[in-house]
Amino acid sequence: MPGAYYLAAIAVVLKSGSAPPAQISALVIFNLLLFSIAIVPLVFYTRDPAGTQSSVDELHGWIQAHQRLVVASIAGVIGGYLVVSGVTKL
Repeated sequence: MPGAYYLAAIAVVLKSGSAPPAQISALVIFNLLLFSIAIVPLVFYTRDPAGTQSSVDELHGWIQAHQRLVVASIAGVIGGYLVVSGVTKL
């Protein structure tokens, strides 16, 4: 089932009024970026399974150890963007 971001991307692309090849290109690029979190480790896993597994385990451990910092940083970046976007549209 597609998520909200995917449906929003489709809506934005369709409302853009671009030519169909440009719309398809935009959706393909969006999908590649959206699924890169899964695609990149899979590609590396086919080349070096043990090295990729240890790298993913290290990243997972770091994120678990710094979960509050990661969530606060993401929320801060999104909040900063929303504040700047709101102030510029006044």
